[in-house]
Amino acid sequence: MEELIKSAKDFRIIPNVIECSAICTVSGIKGEKLSLELDLDEGKIKDNYINGETVEVFGSTEEGLIYFKGKIIGAKGNTVELAIPTDFTKVQRREYSRIEFDGEVEIKEDGIKTRPVDISAGGIKFISTENLIIGKSYNTTIKLKNNLDINCETVPIRTYQTEATRGNFIICSKFKNLKSIDRVAIVQYTFKQLMELENKLNG
Repeated sequence: MEELIKSAKDFRIIPNVIECSAICTVSGIKGEKLSLELDLDEGKIKDNYINGETVEVFGSTEEGLIYFKGKIIGAKGNTVELAIPTDFTKVQRREYSRIEFDGEVEIKEDGIKTRPVDISAGGIKFISTENLIIGKSYNTTIKLKNNLDINCETVPIRTYQTEATRGNFIICSKFKNLKSIDRVAIVQYTFKQLMELENKLNG
């Protein structure tokens, strides 16, 4: 586990209050303790990163992403200490989960109105009033339900129409120049949605 953590980068830590999630870096690993330095106001850390509570952590590796939960054992200044977990999940790039998406997607060109269909860490599918050019980069803003906006480029790789789209176009796009930390945020979002769906089905 220690070697895996050391090989990862662009960590994001998510407490119970998701609005206080933060970008973080590994500042130390000693024994069973993992120290993370958060890019977050110290007051928010004090109020939302409390001893004994469990947080989620995502990080990116060359192969994909890692995900684990850790219990807070200390917090001082901008540093939060976790007990190193024994269990973790690795997400290969080809396994990025695709889920129905009810957030917002905005193409930064006049006259284009969109409605999202689904999203993964690799790309997004949406319905557009205009047919987009395959291979062209479009400046795009994606608004997740957790109040996080992601600015990136999307590149259409396939477009088509069906009777159900009523003259509009289905656009299948991949992400371009997506920051690693934003990819982590999308994966965290899809994890949350999948877990909520699973809980509903099992409930």
